[in-house]
Amino acid sequence: MDIHTQVGEIIKKTQETLPETIERIDYEVGVDYDGDDAVRVWVILKDEDIPTQWTFEERSKVRRAIFSAIHESGLPHWPFISFRATSEEPPLLIPR
Repeated sequence: MDIHTQVGEIIKKTQETLPETIERIDYEVGVDYDGDDAVRVWVILKDEDIPTQWTFEERSKVRRAIFSAIHESGLPHWPFISFRATSEEPPLLIPR
């Protein structure tokens, strides 16, 4: 199984455990600025839910869940996780 498929399966499985107010999770497999393996993850949040449901603490829980899932899978890739609202831009790379 190639790395893109592996990461996609990890993201999909993890998203099933996360709040439904997440619109989608986009990701890109590549390298970081040092040339080390990396996964860039964008958690896309529904605009209407951001003020009431996406506190720093809630975002931290999601970040930890994704980070842990990638590391526990045994992949050597470092996850870089960020959050965006649906209104900020169209899908980035590989939607689920």
